[in-house]
Amino acid sequence: MNDTFMNIPIEKQKRNTKAAFFEYANYGYENASTNRLTATLGISKGSLFKYFSNKLDLYTYLVKQSSEHLMTYLDQKNMKAPSLKESLLLYASNEYD
Repeated sequence: MNDTFMNIPIEKQKRNTKAAFFEYANYGYENASTNRLTATLGISKGSLFKYFSNKLDLYTYLVKQSSEHLMTYLDQKNMKAPSLKESLLLYASNEYD
């Protein structure tokens, strides 16, 4: 991700991020399509690549966002664990019990 993405309005960032999460969640990394994503967003492929260098850069951004969101959630719930793996297991056990 480059600074261009961080300089667009927050609502546009959220819309783009939500659509990208949907694309990767439904099709996986290998089958995710930047063409489908840009069609969903109503932007050109060039605009998408002004924000992210490539498909992997976008995916990496989403993983980072997800991890930060999860860690914030765990901190708010006071669910401390020594590692990310143990934090994920703790979260999953609490969510699915």
